[in-house]
Amino acid sequence: MSTVFYDRFLKLEKIEKKLKKVARDNDEFSELALLIDELIHYRVLSSILKVLPKEHHAEFASLIAKNPADEKIIDFLKSKVEEDIIKIVKEAVLILTLEITGLISKD
Repeated sequence: MSTVFYDRFLKLEKIEKKLKKVARDNDEFSELALLIDELIHYRVLSSILKVLPKEHHAEFASLIAKNPADEKIIDFLKSKVEEDIIKIVKEAVLILTLEITGLISKD
């Protein structure tokens, strides 16, 4: 999985545990993990962009393009967003985790 500024807020143990149960081999596990990583990234960025004022979107995109793992991005977001950005990220990931774990089942 890629390294991004919100990684420290992720709790993916449930998803990884379910994936290990349904993946037939390491290659399939890796492929599924990559897809889930992309879903999480999309969901987190979408949640952030909903609350980040539009005039800051370009700067946010620039920060991510420059170094997606830079934890200073959280500081930038905290200074531009009135809501609790960490709570927003955690909630987005929690909802997606529940959706994914609900879909994954071993036949």
